[in-house]
Amino acid sequence: MYKSELDRYEISDEDITHLHDTVGKVLEIFKTMSSTTPMETRTYEQIKELIGVDTLKTLQLLGFNFKTAIGEPLTQLCANAIFSKFKNPQNIVRKNKK
Repeated sequence: MYKSELDRYEISDEDITHLHDTVGKVLEIFKTMSSTTPMETRTYEQIKELIGVDTLKTLQLLGFNFKTAIGEPLTQLCANAIFSKFKNPQNIVRKNKK
């Protein structure tokens, strides 16, 4: 049963490398879209380091859910960055708002 659950969440080394590279690029885009403080820059780098092959493999073996921990905040960060570009973001209808 544990093996089937692990297989459900396990990410291959190739996928992890691709994920790490892509998220790194996305974080760079976010940094250029906003005025980033040194603390925010450090946070971006820490997030990027979380998705290194060794770290990701170890954490996922322990049951860490990257979709919830990283995917959802990145989705919100992207949405916030997009909404911040509008003069009056309150007038934008947000779908799936909880």
